[in-house]
Parts: sequence; C-alpha cells; structure tokens
Amino acid sequence: MVPGYVDMPEELENTFSAVVKIKFLVKQSTKAIVLNMNHLSFSLKPSQYTVYEDLQSQLNNNVVDLVVDAEKECVTFVLENVLEQNKNYTIEIFYNGVISANRLNGLYSTSYQTASGKTRYIATTQMESVGAREMVPCFDEPAYKAIWKVRIIHPLHTNALSNGQQTQCQQKDRVQMTNDFRNILNISSFIMTCYEDTPKMSSYLIAVVVSDYVSQESTFQTLDNRSVVVRVWSQPEQIESTNLALKAGLAAIVNLESLFKIPYPLPKIDMISVPAFDAGAMENWGLIIFKEEDFLCRECENWAYISDVIAHELTHQWFGNLVTMKWWNDVFLNEGFAEFFEAKVSLAAANNTSYSEAHLKEDRITAMQNDCFSNSTALSGEITDAEQDLANNAYNKARASIFRMFEKVKGSNNFLSLLRQYLNAHKYSNAGYPIVTVQTIDSQHVELSQQSCNAFLIMLSGQYLFSTHLEEWNRNDLAFQQVNHPYTNNKTAVVINPDSYGYYVLKVQQK
Repeated sequence: MVPGYVDMPEELENTFSAVVKIKFLVKQSTKAIVLNMNHLSFSLKPSQYTVYEDLQSQLNNNVVDLVVDAEKECVTFVLENVLEQNKNYTIEIFYNGVISANRLNGLYSTSYQTASGKTRYIATTQMESVGAREMVPCFDEPAYKAIWKVRIIHPLHTNALSNGQQTQCQQKDRVQMTNDFRNILNISSFIMTCYEDTPKMSSYLIAVVVSDYVSQESTFQTLDNRSVVVRVWSQPEQIESTNLALKAGLAAIVNLESLFKIPYPLPKIDMISVPAFDAGAMENWGLIIFKEEDFLCRECENWAYISDVIAHELTHQWFGNLVTMKWWNDVFLNEGFAEFFEAKVSLAAANNTSYSEAHLKEDRITAMQNDCFSNSTALSGEITDAEQDLANNAYNKARASIFRMFEKVKGSNNFLSLLRQYLNAHKYSNAGYPIVTVQTIDSQHVELSQQSCNAFLIMLSGQYLFSTHLEEWNRNDLAFQQVNHPYTNNKTAVVINPDSYGYYVLKVQQK
C-alpha cells in the first residue's frame, strides 16, 4: 500500500500483507521446508501454518517451529511429521513485507510529479538477481521454475500489472480476499486483479507494477496464429512519448519470432517505464520494466539506442526467460545473446542495413579495451554472491563479439545449435581474447600462433587488419599454441580476419 490513493494509518504506509501457496515435490524425505526470504515477517504462530498433501482432504502436517535466518536470507518450517519422497505437498503462508522507499530492488515505491505539482506514487519491482525473496518466500534460484498464479489487491483507480494477462477473478477469490484481509484493509477502497497463469519461469522474472499510468496498444500475429497484445505504459502526460517504444517493440518481436521460429508464448507484452530504476531495463516475462530515459522518446536524438534497449529486452523473452541458466555463472548466455541479437532485430537495424555490423564492431572495440586486463572476468566463472555485478556492460559486449565470431565461422544457419553445443562442452576458464601472430614462412606456409593478451604489452588503436577464419580452436588450457597449415595456391593472397569477424588482435610478421 503506497501513499496517496487510500486513507490508511501511517504505520501501514509502504507495507503489504500477502498469502502464498507453494506446491512442491519432495525429492528426499525431510521434516523441514527451507525457503528464501528477506525483509519479510511472519505474524502467525507456527501451529497456524499447515502443510497439505491434498488440499481437498483433511490430511495435513503441522508446523511445530518456524526459524528465520536473516543472514542466510531464509526461513525454515519445521514439521511434525516427515514429508515423504516423491510426493507433492502444498504449504500456505501468511506474511507481511515492506514496500521499500530506499532500495531499488524487490518490491519498492517510487514517485513522480504531475503538471499540477501533485505527487503520485508507484509500486514496482526489480527481482534480478535475488529480489523475489523480498516480496514472497520462495525457492529463489534460477534453476527452480514454477507456474505463478498472481492475485493483486490494490487501491481503486489504480492499474495493477503482472506477468500474466488480466483475467476475470472468480467469486471464490473475492471471498478469500475478504476473509484473509478484512482485519487489515478497508475492503471497499480496494479491488482485486487476477491474472492468467504464467509459463514455468524462474523467480527473478516475477514482476508487479501498481500505478495510475495509462497505455496505448497494438497487436501482432504469432507464428502459431495467435493475436498478442503489445502495450506501452507511461504517466498520463507522457503517453505520446511512448510512440517509438510501441513501434520498436512490434518490429523487434516480429523479427525475433521469424529468426527463432518459436512463437512468443504469452498473450500479451506490457512495457512500462518508472522514474527510479536501478538497471536500464528488466526483461520480466510479459512485463518489461524500463528506466524512463531508456524508453520515452519525443523528437529525441537517442531513438536508435532506445530501440536497441527494447530489442535487447525482447530477446530475453527467449534467451533467459524461455531458456534459463541454472545458476548465475552462466548469465553470459542471457546477456550475450541479447546483446548480439539486439543489433539484428531492432528498429534501428531495420532502417539501416549496415547498422548491425557497425553496432557489433563498436561493441568489440569497447570490449577489448576492458577485456585485456589481468583482472578481467571469465565468461563463465564461479559466482558465490548472486548480488554481485552479473551483467557488466563491457563484458556483455565481449560476449556478443564471441557469438558473432562463432556465427561467422560456422555459418548463420548452424550458428545457434552449434554454439550451444560448443559452450556446454568448453566453458571458458578465463576472460580475454587472443593475440594471433601471423608469419609467412614461405610461398606455401603461413604460421599462426596464439597467446593471451596483456594490457601492458599492447594498446588498441583504430587501425585493424582483416583475416580469414580458420576452423581450428584451442581446446585445452594452454596459454600458447601454434598452428601450421600447408598452403598450395601461391597466386592468391591470404586475408586474415576479414571484416574483423574474429574476436582477436592480429600481429603480422614476415620472415
């Protein structure tokens, strides 16, 4: 409950009350259920929580203790009886939380000023990487996917958005709302909005926005002939500044479907910007949230950048949302693919056939300037703290350049399937790019040697040599490797790395 919409006691401002039902499969017999949580409180006594084997029966398992570990950000429900292996159970949890006014993660509040000087408040979310546990106790790791059925009770005259398409609330849901929250809320001042079930998805993709925003929309036909609604939202006085976002979103989503040959699975895509947002944007499935300056545009000069950001987040609807890494050490798959494909499917690319290559080459230069230092980050390294910087922009650009190199070597048609196989088999143990030294031995031999870059030995410049792609890869951990290929045609020049397809620096020598 954010201020400004409903009269409420001051102590209830920026707070929320909720109930969650979690259905889970027991993989190993246990008497404890451990869930991630942070900044949540549980007001009921342990005995008032129950674990059901079947909600339609009287079979239940009482909770005898509830242990909160704030340091480890988890809560443990200790049970009276053992949960049996390979059986499904459901736990129902009532809890309270805070709509943060000073953190831009989890469920938090932000505000804007109307033209008349009034302050209007917004409740919004940012769950990546571990913010979901600040709104709901859950299994808050990307490997755990679930179907989310969301119901939001919010003030009259506000809009409530979530991942799923809004649907008609059933009478039993309204009765349940009245029974659960009548001691907390003046129910007549609130409404309930219900949503269709989400696909199976990770907790970091759950999203909620409650505001007084308005929208405009359009539709597109999916590959499986469904009509999908694309909506863009903003403050009422800024709605005309969403025209570009709507146009760019439609262009990108149609291009992505055509490219991946996998229909977008949800019935809608909402895109909304908020005044305070820690990231540039967040790809929540079906409800993408943007920073205002990366979304709103009225006669703006950075329209190409905005179209790229929108294309990036829409690419995540496949890479990241549909297919998700098991743990954050492989987030480079999410971000690298999104960076790579944004340059191909954005509205800016549609208006300029050379835009994609220029975009990726610029990324390559930026990446190399950062990636050559000894403290550079591996593509897939150990992640012990999920809150560390998982999506460093410089390394996203490096990831996109790596994927571009594979595409050119293997060919566009084979790129996606072969790249997945390659990445699964050969995790990079360290970041960086090779220095490939080319030596002409004689009229029939060119010698290529490869070694890791060193920021103290080489400085990048604006001058580049071009090369051919050799389908030979360093498949071990050697820092230095030599390759020698016989060359029989002494009438044709050997061009190394044409159009800078390879993510490496060339050093050319002659003997």
